[in-house]
Amino acid sequence: MARIAVVHPDFSVKGGAEAVSMNVLEALQADHDVTLFTTVRPDFDALNRYYNTEVGGVSVAVPAVNSLARRLVGSRFGLVQYAILNRAIRSKTDAFDLVVGTYNELAAGDSALLYVHHPLYRQPEESLDAREQTSARRAYERLCSAVAGVTDEHLRRSTVFANSGWMAKLVNRVYDADARPLYPPVDTTEFDPLPPDEQELGFVAIGRFAPDKNTLRNIEIIERVRERGHDVHLHLVGPSHLSDYHERVRRTAAEYDFVHVEEELPREELTKLVDAHRYGLHGKENEHFGMVVAEMLAGGAIPFVPNSGGQREIVDERPELLYDSVEGAVERIDAVLSDSALEAELRGDLARASERFGRARFRERIRETVRESVAD
Repeated sequence: MARIAVVHPDFSVKGGAEAVSMNVLEALQADHDVTLFTTVRPDFDALNRYYNTEVGGVSVAVPAVNSLARRLVGSRFGLVQYAILNRAIRSKTDAFDLVVGTYNELAAGDSALLYVHHPLYRQPEESLDAREQTSARRAYERLCSAVAGVTDEHLRRSTVFANSGWMAKLVNRVYDADARPLYPPVDTTEFDPLPPDEQELGFVAIGRFAPDKNTLRNIEIIERVRERGHDVHLHLVGPSHLSDYHERVRRTAAEYDFVHVEEELPREELTKLVDAHRYGLHGKENEHFGMVVAEMLAGGAIPFVPNSGGQREIVDERPELLYDSVEGAVERIDAVLSDSALEAELRGDLARASERFGRARFRERIRETVRESVAD
């Protein structure tokens, strides 16, 4: 049994990064003495229900400096709070056999096991949204990097996983590291898709209502697909992120009887909705991985995604499912919906979601890598 420190800043977002961290904790807790370093004490009971995990018996440490920072600024300035956490734990990591970072770059000890969703401090242009490409944002990242003390050498000395092959190449380019792809854990066991002939002829789009998710563009795409003669509908599922954009989505959706705004759904309702629909539509460009796209596959939906980022790997880079514009999306969707043989072929080729993205694969790779790391 080794002493393992797992570092993750905050579990309140309940996103893909938190799913990774919860699965890492569950994978390691039985065989090792695990301590979680974070900025705010997590509610494991609620997180276990949300992620269908069984994390328990893990020690939790919140450095005093992070408690103070949290009281001063609340949940704002998450990047600087993570940098402070990184700085605060550096003197403590000598007591551990291995440090595992589940949230991007980390400077800890002589080496670490790191999982990078996207670089925090040196973001390549192609991984950014336009609204993030500002001099103020760059200055903020440089400040946080200095506080954290992250250098190329830290990444080169560590074992680094990235959430897609596309992201691994970006990490290696900006840090001269040796990151390898390890797809995040998708709970494919939650899904039980209906047979295709019993599924509704409609699309599900999942993600917060925000400009970077291109929710309004999704509506336009389905409107134009209907103009091609396909009687399809669209469900928009997700929490509000920016209230003005959310209101624009609601106003636009109200103009069409084929658009259903579901807001944020309980997990069970969400999986049933995906199980019952034949298609998915994802709008975010340069998605680092795209867990919801993998979930669509697990639920028996054929997803159409932008031709950028790690999401291309989820659909095996099938050109029939990749689009570069509204018109391109309409052409791809029209072609698949008009050709039952092509649709059946795509379903058969993409049916390995559990094998490619399931949690058992992820957890075993983490356990194996930790065993090798502590044995060195």
